[in-house]
Parts: sequence; C-alpha cells; structure tokens
Amino acid sequence: MGLRYQLARLLRDGSFAGHYHAENPATGTTIVTLVNLTNTSLTVAAQPIHPLTIDILVVDTTPSITAGVVTITGKGAYGQALVEAVDCSAGAGTYLGKKAFASVTTVVTSGFTVLGGSGDETIHLHTGLILGLPCYKLKAVYKENCDGATATVGTVSTTYGTISPTTAINGSHDYDFWYTFYPVPEAY
Repeated sequence: MGLRYQLARLLRDGSFAGHYHAENPATGTTIVTLVNLTNTSLTVAAQPIHPLTIDILVVDTTPSITAGVVTITGKGAYGQALVEAVDCSAGAGTYLGKKAFASVTTVVTSGFTVLGGSGDETIHLHTGLILGLPCYKLKAVYKENCDGATATVGTVSTTYGTISPTTAINGSHDYDFWYTFYPVPEAY
C-alpha cells in the first residue's frame, strides 16, 4: 500500500525522480583566456566537462569601468538553449554566474565604458563551483553523496536548477545527487 501511495503522489503532482553522478568535476577550467577587455566577441578556449556556472574576472588597474555586460550563450545541463547576461558595471572584481553551462558557444562583451586599450582592463572566464542538474525544472534535491558517503544537501537553486555541494568542487571528489523535477511540458 505504501508503494501505491508514493506512486499516486508522484503522478498527482507531476514530478519525477532523477539521479545525477558527477565524477571529479573541476572548477577553474578556462573558458576564455586572459585578454584585453574590449567590446567584442571573445574566443572560447575550452568547454566545461560538467555543467557548471561560469565566473568572470575583470581587472581594471586604473579604475574606470562604470558600465558593461558579458553575455554567455550556450547549452544547459539538459541540452536547452541558455543565455546569461552578467552586469559588470561595478568594474574590477569577480562576477559569479548563476546558470550552469554544459557547453559555451559565444562570449560577447558589450557596453563597457572608458576602455584604455593598453592592457589596464582585462577579462578572464572560468568554470565555477556550482553544478547544473540535467532536468527541465528542479523541484528539490533530497539526497547528496560525496565520494560514496552521505553528505548534507548543499545549497540548491530551483530557479536555476543548480546545486553547490556541501564539499566544494575541486576536481578530486565524486558526487551523486537524487532529486525531483518537473518534465518538459508537452506541446499539444
């Protein structure tokens, strides 16, 4: 009877259960190498091995940047088209992405102001510390394992379908996540 109840509950709310295994995900994979910051399309140097957020490092040795956007386009954890526009108008600093990219097609910088062009403003993009789960709409993560041991479930974003594991990603841990999600809506 308990099994029937769980199935009925699962069907009634329309969600499904999923599992994702991430073997040795590494942060810091260079997506765009360090280059002068200009308003242009940047060369994508490498792809994320796992769906991960993209972090942006802006250096401005003579603080002058007051506006600018970095737009990352690619594919998400379940193959969906994904675009993230990051406002970098605060100038120098690290900007943490919120969306997890499985692949990156283009990185475009636009609207940056007061560019000296002499190398005093640079930009670098690399993979971050947050994993994307391969589902349409994440409902919840109910179990996390790190290296085969049960761990406390890390920070989950149902908005972006991501998780920041309790044990930080560093390229030497295996993770397993069990989660519930909503399927892609059917077109009738």
